[in-house]
Amino acid sequence: MTTRPPDSRTPPSAPADERPPFVLGGLLLPLLDAGYEDDAREVVELYLEDHQVKLEEIQEALEAGDLDLCGQAAHLLIGSAGGIGAGDLAVALTSFEEACRAGDLPKVRAELETVLSEERRVLQTAREFVQAGKN
Repeated sequence: MTTRPPDSRTPPSAPADERPPFVLGGLLLPLLDAGYEDDAREVVELYLEDHQVKLEEIQEALEAGDLDLCGQAAHLLIGSAGGIGAGDLAVALTSFEEACRAGDLPKVRAELETVLSEERRVLQTAREFVQAGKN
């Protein structure tokens, strides 16, 4: 049986809790369509590894008050989130990056909460997708 990330038929205007955390998009879709499921899982595994490192960089930079570094790390995560089809996370990261670039610390903290909430949804689904290929 083939396990794929959820295929989103839910419109983007639907509430976030009704949308899948990531969909068949980004780098995953062409890999899955071509039958390269193991490669798609490898992309998601790499995402999981890189994502954790970048989030730690964001937390450390924020603690140090370095909003430039926060913005740089967020910028890198935007591309990788888009690469697996995690559009809502990419949008949240973009808002976070913009707040960092503007130097708006209260907004940075608020946007980070949104990023972390969306990230939890994505990570759970991404891990399930990777694990399904190991069964």
